Amino acid sequence: MDVLVAAILAAVAFVAFSPGLFGPFLWDDVSLIPSNPAVRSLAHYRAWFTRDFWDISPDLLQFANRVRYYRPLVTASYALDWRLGGGNPFVFHLTNSLAHLGVVVLAYATLRRWTSAVVPAALGAAFFAIHPTKAESVAWIAGRTDIFCTLAMLLATLGAGLRMRGARRGIALEVAATVVAYLTKEGAILLPALIAVEQWSALERPPLDRPVVKKMLGAALPQLAFAIGYLLLRAKVMPLRPASPVVALGDHAQFFFESIGRYVALAVGAHELSSQHALLRTLNGRFVHHAGFVAFGAVALLGLAAAAFAMRRRAPAITVGIALFLALLVPVSNLVLAGLGTLVAERFLYAPLLGVALVVAAAVELLTPHRRVVLALSSAVVLVAFVRTLDRAIDFADETRFWTRERERHPESLEAHRFAIAKAREGHRYRTAMKLALDAREQAARFYAHAGSEAEFVHDYVELGALMTPDRSVEVLRSIDGFFGALLDPLAVSATAELGEARVTLRISGNLRDRIRAMRVRTVIARATLQSRLGRDDVAGRLVDEAYAACPGCINAGIIGALSAARAGNYPRARELCDRVAASRGEAVVAEQRKAIESAYVARRQAELASGPILLNLQATELSRLEAWGRAYEVLAPYRAQIETAPGFAFGFAELAFRAGEAKVAREVLEKQVPAERVAPTLDLWGRKMGWVE
Repeated sequence: MDVLVAAILAAVAFVAFSPGLFGPFLWDDVSLIPSNPAVRSLAHYRAWFTRDFWDISPDLLQFANRVRYYRPLVTASYALDWRLGGGNPFVFHLTNSLAHLGVVVLAYATLRRWTSAVVPAALGAAFFAIHPTKAESVAWIAGRTDIFCTLAMLLATLGAGLRMRGARRGIALEVAATVVAYLTKEGAILLPALIAVEQWSALERPPLDRPVVKKMLGAALPQLAFAIGYLLLRAKVMPLRPASPVVALGDHAQFFFESIGRYVALAVGAHELSSQHALLRTLNGRFVHHAGFVAFGAVALLGLAAAAFAMRRRAPAITVGIALFLALLVPVSNLVLAGLGTLVAERFLYAPLLGVALVVAAAVELLTPHRRVVLALSSAVVLVAFVRTLDRAIDFADETRFWTRERERHPESLEAHRFAIAKAREGHRYRTAMKLALDAREQAARFYAHAGSEAEFVHDYVELGALMTPDRSVEVLRSIDGFFGALLDPLAVSATAELGEARVTLRISGNLRDRIRAMRVRTVIARATLQSRLGRDDVAGRLVDEAYAACPGCINAGIIGALSAARAGNYPRARELCDRVAASRGEAVVAEQRKAIESAYVARRQAELASGPILLNLQATELSRLEAWGRAYEVLAPYRAQIETAPGFAFGFAELAFRAGEAKVAREVLEKQVPAERVAPTLDLWGRKMGWVE
């Protein structure tokens, strides 16, 4: 019977989260997997165990206050999935789903030990298995840390249960699973709570009097000692954070109660599912709190404590379940501030919901005389949860849907703005991207002054302005270069760029200065791009070298450096930089640039054997293939009159003039080559290719 029930629960859970199987690498997935050199080869196994979880690229190390996690087995699992599937995200999603099924089976087995009947345990396990908040852990690859850790903790709990009931193999399983748990997530420090509950179960689930509680605590002591030792070792060797944020006591208390309120609301109602609950914001220098959730958290905490105390003898399983839920929440409750961008995350409920599942099972058991009503109500709840989980899993299968939903729920979300800007930029919709960057700047200045995020979006805006500026608009490009130069000057108090009709200024002080310092490599690369466009290849090369010295794995430094070197005629250097990028991030990342460089090199070799008009055409072709439009135009511009007499060349020359920024010349040449009604559409098409027209 138990095997059949476990199989049914696993099957239902698999279907509920199945849409996520076909999702892409999303959000953190990109940094942790395809952009992580340690994942793309099993030869990097030493790095899995000697570096922190996010020590994957030099640009991320720029942020000194980042959280430092130690999760080597999770990184190892990514590497194995990469080896099995060649980087196909389906394999990673499948691993998440199968691991969750393992947790579901173990959760049911655990609830069977903690309760006395199949039906209560099955309903409690069903609540746990398909709770909508679990989509963030199951359907999002980066969420597997919670699944793996819970899987290992439940195995350790099973081992402890076997040991407590006299089975010799129990201690070996407990020890091995404990080690695995600590190598998957820091949340393994919660194991003492699970062991205490297992001891209560081994005592035949007695009422909770002082002797029983004492035995439970005694059983948990070895795991508690291990947890304390682990935390002390981490504090010495790899502290989670170099320093805790300084927050007033009143703000800290509100953070704590708001976190509890949101977790309880999510556990009971799974409301407004999102990956960015309670964004950490400030307004006029003061933290923004949600008064409703603060009050609800305080009331809920008191209510849960009162209910646990009242039921300690009549229904001790309810008391134990409430205590387990609250105990498993402690590390993520902001009792000690985590310093993350959000107060709570749905994936943090993955393990704590085991406590709620126990409460559900105990309540069903208590209401056995009303079995039909309970079963009908429970079935309805499970069905609603299944539908909501299915819908939420679909979000993770579509990146655009995911971020659109996040932006609808949280217009102030900077992550949602980052995605929208990147998507518009990727689609060459630069005007839209610039508008989005301005919107993001406004949100950052209003709600995130404490993080200095405004500097990031002003940087975005000016970079996009450079993309909207043709090579021949030299004064504008110089102004933009001056803006980035000011950002690199530690004594500068402001940076200004003239973008044609627009003017943007950033005042540099306080947290903005810290953020600008963290973006230094990005700024150096932006300057290198501009210097190359201005024809100063030697300066561009020095800037690329500076960027590489600070960030050896930065992909943009290699790509810009390769293009700059090729424009200067140094093709061996260009190939070397392409090879460096391919070695650290994979050939696909640099394939387009390598193709352009090799095509330009072919034109250069052909030019060495040519003369006259053919020579000029090949020289312009070489530069055009490297997107040096201004320089290519300068090669041919002196021969415009002759070119206009050759229809085969004139049309291409018109497009080159347009891309270089000589729109008037382009129109004049084009009018002699095509019917009048085709001129405007042709110019519009070229504008779309450059991203200047949408």
